Amino acid sequence: MLQFRRPLCRRCLYLRHSRPLSQRAGFANVQQVKLKKPWVKRFFTSFFLYGAAFNIWCSLVLLRFDEADDIDAEDGKPPKPNKQHTEESPGEMDDADALFIPLTLPSVRPGELYAPSDPEWKEFVKIARDKQRLPALRDELVSIVWKKASESNQIIRVLGGPLTLTGSWLVHRFPYRAPPQFELSGLEFGHEGVLWTSRPMAPEQGSRLVKCLLPFAVTLAMKDAYLVLWRKQVDHVKEFIGFNKPEPIAQPSIPLDQSTLAGHTTTDTKFPPAEAETRMRTEGELGEDISKGGQPIVQHPSAIISTLQRLPRPQFGPGSDLHEASAAFKKRLKEIWKRDPQVPRRGVFYMAGPVGLKGPKGYCRIEVRGEYDPTTRTWTAVSMQVKDLNLNNQRALRV
Repeated sequence: MLQFRRPLCRRCLYLRHSRPLSQRAGFANVQQVKLKKPWVKRFFTSFFLYGAAFNIWCSLVLLRFDEADDIDAEDGKPPKPNKQHTEESPGEMDDADALFIPLTLPSVRPGELYAPSDPEWKEFVKIARDKQRLPALRDELVSIVWKKASESNQIIRVLGGPLTLTGSWLVHRFPYRAPPQFELSGLEFGHEGVLWTSRPMAPEQGSRLVKCLLPFAVTLAMKDAYLVLWRKQVDHVKEFIGFNKPEPIAQPSIPLDQSTLAGHTTTDTKFPPAEAETRMRTEGELGEDISKGGQPIVQHPSAIISTLQRLPRPQFGPGSDLHEASAAFKKRLKEIWKRDPQVPRRGVFYMAGPVGLKGPKGYCRIEVRGEYDPTTRTWTAVSMQVKDLNLNNQRALRV
């Protein structure tokens, strides 16, 4: 007996062709978009938030226990009569115990104003009250200018020699502020936690570190050396191709016969031609192996090292390409370093003004600026610049 059952309702997929929702009147496409921040931004944000929370937690919790331990230790110890270390401030002791890690390049900050109690200002007052010290320093600076001008070939060629002093007007100046100082910023790990602080640097160390980390002068000097090498190589290639042909050597008008050629041959008559050629090749190889000191080069048992020993070595002697490139490198480096003034020491003062010099052909005015260090009693820096130059017999340039 067959029983017919109603089939179960099954899911059916109905397809209907219709216009997109965006094309229907009154409908608009709406799509949910989730914006994600870059992982770098999230990383730095989390890093600073966790760092700030850790710093606050250390300052509120850990330092309380340290203060309690210090109070207990001070109560238990009797006071010491010896006060040798009272001159050190607590800040200096904390700086000595703390660990500082620099994370930035050296930066220049303006110096502090001098106070009446500073030893540098006291030295300025002492020099200003001395009626013989300042005139002696003026005469010393004038003699330096006269000596440098007498050694200059350009001034002697224009004005003639010898040079004589016509006059000077030098004025001293004591600065109110200390010279600029270098400082480094970084993290300091101490008793108070992790702090972002700055510490001063010595002027010599700061200038050296800046030159090493920012080698601007070295880059320009390397560019000049590279240009010299490039021009030399271009000249060699032109000479090899034939653009710069040397002058041909005059050939003798009389043709050489066989007897003349036989008389000027380089082979030895005691050996046959084949043996003589082998002997010449052996002597040439031995001559290449002999170094400048006259000692033969010891051959290494390894074939690779012996081959490297036979490679031509660079020549640094006068007249070579590398010698001219190194000269250009040193010249440019010295010029840039002269234009970049050094940071002066603390406690220096300045003396500046015009100095007049006269020669047989004319006279000139030189503007000089000197930097004097009272502690070492030396002129740390002297800069001179020719301002006016007049000739006795001045002629018109137009013919």
